[in-house]
This record gives sequence, C-alpha cells and structure tokens, in this order.
Amino acid sequence: MKGLLRALLIATLVHGVASAQQPPPSAPSSALVPLPPGPFSTWPDDLKRKALVSLAFRCNMVSVMALGNYRGPEMAAKEYAKSLAAACVDRQMPDDWPGHDETRKTVLRHFNLAHEQDPTLEMPQWPPSKTGK
Repeated sequence: MKGLLRALLIATLVHGVASAQQPPPSAPSSALVPLPPGPFSTWPDDLKRKALVSLAFRCNMVSVMALGNYRGPEMAAKEYAKSLAAACVDRQMPDDWPGHDETRKTVLRHFNLAHEQDPTLEMPQWPPSKTGK
C-alpha cells in the first residue's frame, strides 16, 4: 500500500489542478504559502501562483491520506485522489478565482473515471456553484 500512496501523490502532483490556469505546478519548496485573505483579484500577483501551488500540494496530500485504507482498484484510487484534491482546491479558493469552472470539470472527469472502476465511491463534496451559475 505504501507504493500505491507514493504513486498517487506523484500522479496528483503531475496532474495538479492549477494546470487549468497556470503551467503544471512543481513540488513546492519547504515554505508553503497560505492563501492570502480576501478576493483572488486583490491577492498580490507574486503570491497568486505560489498560494495556489501550495494549496494544491496540501490538497493532494490530504486526498492521498484519505485513501490510505482503500482496497479497491488502483486506477480508481488514482482517479478518486485527483477528484478529491480538485474538490479540496475548489472549496478553498475565493469566489472570484477564475479557475472554478475548469476545476469543477476536473472533479467530475476524475470522479467519473474512478466511479467506472469502483461504483461504491461517493462524489467528493464541494460547492457545485459559488457564483450561482
């Protein structure tokens, strides 16, 4: 199971949810950046990418840990971890973040792939629409 967790972490980092708005994130340095307060549009430009990459890293770690005892198909675990991580990012980003629509598509795409392999998996919880769309 240890190898599976490592593979999941690597896979989720490679396919980071930040890729919809930015190039794929690299592993963050040891200094993770918290999300700045307030709307995304007010965040300093030099912190936007750093904060998003740090959030994606934290969400990837949580999603991999959430599947630590999963005994289903390996492909389902990988896709479900990606879906959980994307939902985690979507929940925490401010309402005006331009990546919500693409991230929600990512949640659904990876969940559907996971659910095809293991129909017992439940849809990750995240706000279906923060903007009322």
